[in-house]
Amino acid sequence: MNAPILPRPFVGPLRRLALLLCLAVLPLPRAAGAVDTDGDGLSDDWERGFGRYEIVPGTFTWEAARVDALNRGGHLATVINAQEWADMRAVLGASLAGKNLWLGGTDEGSEGNWRWITGEKWTFSNWRAGEPSNDSLGNGHGAPENYLLIWGNETATRDGDAAYWNDVPITGGVLARDGYILERGAWTDPNDPDTDHDGLSDGVEAPADSTYQVIYGSFTWFEAQADAQSLNGTLAIITSAAEWQKALQQAGGGTFTTNLWLGASDSLVEGRWQWVSGEPMTYAAWAPGYPNNLLDADQLLFDATRNGWRDAPGNNPAVRACYLLERPFLSRTDANNRDTDGDGLSDGEEVLQWHTDPSSVDTDQDGLSDSDELTLWHTDPTRADTDGDGLTDGREIFVVHTDPTRADTDGDTFTDGEEVAAGTDPLDSRSSPGAVLRQYPAVEIEFDTKPGESYQLQFLNAAGAWQAIGSLIVGTGNPRPILLSTRPATMRFYRVVLAP
Repeated sequence: MNAPILPRPFVGPLRRLALLLCLAVLPLPRAAGAVDTDGDGLSDDWERGFGRYEIVPGTFTWEAARVDALNRGGHLATVINAQEWADMRAVLGASLAGKNLWLGGTDEGSEGNWRWITGEKWTFSNWRAGEPSNDSLGNGHGAPENYLLIWGNETATRDGDAAYWNDVPITGGVLARDGYILERGAWTDPNDPDTDHDGLSDGVEAPADSTYQVIYGSFTWFEAQADAQSLNGTLAIITSAAEWQKALQQAGGGTFTTNLWLGASDSLVEGRWQWVSGEPMTYAAWAPGYPNNLLDADQLLFDATRNGWRDAPGNNPAVRACYLLERPFLSRTDANNRDTDGDGLSDGEEVLQWHTDPSSVDTDQDGLSDSDELTLWHTDPTRADTDGDGLTDGREIFVVHTDPTRADTDGDTFTDGEEVAAGTDPLDSRSSPGAVLRQYPAVEIEFDTKPGESYQLQFLNAAGAWQAIGSLIVGTGNPRPILLSTRPATMRFYRVVLAP
């Protein structure tokens, strides 16, 4: 029987780990110690794996084990070098002997190119002789084998307790009967504060706690939660003022400048807020006047204008925002790879100097790598359109051949984007549009009127009060349409009231 699965992904800080200890996992040989030889903020025992590796017993397919590990706040274990393999075996001790256990390796989609599900480099293996074979029957006629299993049960009598590896089908067949190894965090060298020498300490790259990251985009609350889960995390769970300050510092540099969905809701019982983990909300940083349940607002949003939390309708497709991602024991970088995204810049340079994303080759998604933007094109790797002319840097360089650092390459007073849209040549000042039509977003509001009655259109201002727009509107008995520009605000609520 499979080990129980939590109703929601566990992604909170270490103090919430206590919620999981009742689950069926084998006891560790000894408790984690507090000695931190290299001063990186991680105990030596934690770096070696005490408190990070667990055997979860049960009968799982590889995919079911992967999902179950995520629900427990970790991942299928990975092994990046011989020292980690030795440390893992030391931590699990006799409980590992003779068992068939899933690990987080696969070559699905690219036969023979084995990789770890965490993105860590595949630099170590412990295959049994003749493996991997990619043949479940061993005679050339079996099913493909694309998933990694410790073959302890079958090899113990023949090879001792070497715990050799085997490739097996995703179901595991008769071999998948002992469970999997759960890992939280990543292995690092307890004698080196910066294992990969990239300028970021192991405590930053392989934290023994949750990490926070702003995910930019346009999401409803429910879309944001689904996206967070696809990134092995959840919408942020904030249970104390200290945790909120940590999120502010880690993901926002001390402040957030954009609206962000957070992981709480009172949709089950109005006014009874709880986090997506099931924990009740015991700490809140509400903006003045909130929550107010306006328009059935049941989800939690950080409002950058008000610099506080408020309730918002998370299922309304018109109400969209970025979100704050929380992930357990995971940072965006690999503590054993100094250049996680392979863009030619070390993780330390990206985080500390250039403020680019060390897990993305192209932080601003403009078609140019971060390294090329800095060293070759001299554009801003954090802005897709460095000069603000309406064309991405990559398009200017490779398609239009304009200067991505100058909004008006030919100096004719029209931006490159305006000229491209008008069909004129942005490289020739003699080729200019006669006039430029600029389009801006707007919203049309229509309401019914009665003869002799007066109406006032209002919007909800930054102070949380309803403010009049224009003068009174006298009813005629016909519907009254009004077109309003939405340029000044990314999100605004309107209403029409009957004037006294």
